[in-house]
Formats: sequence, C-alpha cells, structure tokens
Amino acid sequence: SAGGIAPGDRFLGLVVSEHTAEITRDSEKTIQELMVKEGDDVKKGQALFSYDTEELQLSLDKQNLELEQLKNTSTTLQSQIAALQKEQKNASKDEQLSYTVEIQSKEAQKKENDYNIKVKQREIAQTKTNLANAEILAPVSGRVVSVSEDGYDQYGNPKPYITIQQSGSYRGKGTITELSMGAVTEGMAMRIFSRTDPEQTWSGTVSLIDLESATQSNPNS
Repeated sequence: SAGGIAPGDRFLGLVVSEHTAEITRDSEKTIQELMVKEGDDVKKGQALFSYDTEELQLSLDKQNLELEQLKNTSTTLQSQIAALQKEQKNASKDEQLSYTVEIQSKEAQKKENDYNIKVKQREIAQTKTNLANAEILAPVSGRVVSVSEDGYDQYGNPKPYITIQQSGSYRGKGTITELSMGAVTEGMAMRIFSRTDPEQTWSGTVSLIDLESATQSNPNS
C-alpha cells in the first residue's frame, strides 16, 4: 500500500563505526615491540606494544644513586649543625653571632636538600610506575583498524598510535524514500543484507530516524 513497506523492500545503506578506542604513545619513550597489526582482533587486556625498559631501568638506577647522595648530604649537614650548636654553647659572646649565622646557613641548606629528597622520591615512584606499565594493554575488545608509526596525519595533526574498533559497536545507516518514511518507526525490526554476500544477514531494530539530516543530504527524495 502507499506509504508502507513490503517484506521484500530493501534500502541502500552502510555500516559505520560507533565506538573506537584510541591509544597514544609517549613520544619521549622508545617502542621495544609492537605486538599487533592492522586487522588483528584483540581482547581487552591483551598486550598491544611495550616500551624499552632498559632506558627506564638505567634512569631508575641513576635516580636511586642521586637519592642516596642527597640522604648522605642531609646526614652530613645535620651532624655539622649539631657540632656547631655544641661549640656555640662554649663560645664567647663575640663569637655567638658568627655561630648563629653559620648554623642558620646550614639549616637552610638542609631544608633545601630535604626538599630535593622528596622530589627525587617522587621521580623514583613515577619511574617505577612507568616500568610496571611498560607494556600497554588493550582497553577494550575489538579490531585494530589503524597503527600509526609516524604519529601524524597528512595535515600534521597528531594521530593515535593504535585505534581499536570496539566489538559490537557498529550500526547500520541507510536512507528510505518519502513514500516509505511514514511506515518506519523507532524500534521496528530490520534485517541487514551484505552487498558482497547476499546470504550474510544481521538482525536489528531502528534506533533513530533522522529526518533533518536525510532531507539535507538528499533533497530530491
């Protein structure tokens, strides 16, 4: 009937991506191994790539050595302060001011050194975290749709290192004629047919009817 849809009616459309996960890389780190390629199906938690841990370990060793040196400096300064305070007790009145100035100077050095110890400890904690997370895992299950080694698109904009199309996050997008538009409602059951393999079909329901976009994209319909 006019304005209706017959069981055998078909409409042109395409399958479009709905949800993707973009994984960026740290440009300051060296990639040790890329474990996936475009077209691979991956599971959530699967390793995608890893950073070079040798550089991170060398950095951690250096930071630990620097921390030990800072702690030794702090101990030395504390000993010097204690010695000066002891000497000050037996010093003459004329020497008191000199001792006070020197003690305050040592205390200021120790205070700055103690601050540097805290900064170095935070650096070490971050390096340990980087070591523990040197292997980057897939945040979702799906298919690897792109791997960008250069990291930039043709316009010079940064691109994600790996893009994953999340499993089950596809939707069909198609158009219908004005005569059939009134017969389509949200929630209506539909079947999608493959253009390359007519035997391959998928069942679904209408989730959105975009009248405005349809009119703009196809003014003659």
